[in-house]
Amino acid sequence: MGFSELCLCVIIGLFLDALLGESRRFHPLVGFGNIASKLENLLNRGDHLIVKGALAWILAVLPCSIVVYTLFYLSHWPVSLQIIAGSLIVYLGIARRALLEHSEAVATALKKDLNSGRIAVSMIVSRETSQMDARSISNAAIESTLENCNDSVIAPIFWFLLLGPTAIVFYRLSNTLDAMWGYKNVRYLRFGRISARIDDLLNYFPARICALLFCCSKNSKQSFLAWQQQAKHCASPNGGPVMCTGAAALELQLGGPAIYHGKKVHKAEMGYGQAATANDIIRTNRFVNRRIIFLSILVACLALLIR
Repeated sequence: MGFSELCLCVIIGLFLDALLGESRRFHPLVGFGNIASKLENLLNRGDHLIVKGALAWILAVLPCSIVVYTLFYLSHWPVSLQIIAGSLIVYLGIARRALLEHSEAVATALKKDLNSGRIAVSMIVSRETSQMDARSISNAAIESTLENCNDSVIAPIFWFLLLGPTAIVFYRLSNTLDAMWGYKNVRYLRFGRISARIDDLLNYFPARICALLFCCSKNSKQSFLAWQQQAKHCASPNGGPVMCTGAAALELQLGGPAIYHGKKVHKAEMGYGQAATANDIIRTNRFVNRRIIFLSILVACLALLIR
């Protein structure tokens, strides 16, 4: 497939995601997660955990990526079939609608009562939620939405357009392993180190593209300032630019204290403005969705220009 065909796959994949949402019965990433869990249970024990974690990553990611490469580049499919298959891979590799639905569920629950909000936000973040107040719940949901705009939409599209179907599969599997093994706790600190480092590398450029999209707002100067001054203080080298620019664009102050795996940490301040509320979760969804629509239009224009 040429670049224009790849762009067409992205547009079709985004349309399918908007129309169908995430598969309710079975998603390939769920099956992959089950395989990854079995590998982790088998290898995450004893000594040499960094090496074993690297081996687990290789066994989980490379076979699937090689299969996709073989199907697309060593088989002689008609271009029409490649576009159909490529569009399905994009659809399965992104999660725009699910991302927005999950955060909207938090806003709806939080407006009902505090405990419902805690339960809803616990479904999308790894931090402990049992003692969260309304602001902490809103912060967690908004930070998750901003960061996962990159992980679930921008980065998969970036790698698909750059290197095709194999790259988006490679990225999504690597990102899934980071989500499963990338925690800095006793169980995963060493075993998940390689997965976390690879995910950081794969997200470096997409995260900055996402941050640039977030800077395209009426508060662009504030967003660039937050990127320059605040992102370097964030724990995540890629989540920092994304969340800081998004928070500043929305005129929100995110970050602050949070509890991860029983330990209280103080997340760096992100953005400038008011404290977040349930209504700001909905506002964040609209903000993120508009950037994704803008990206879709940009991809469509590229498809027409590069033929």
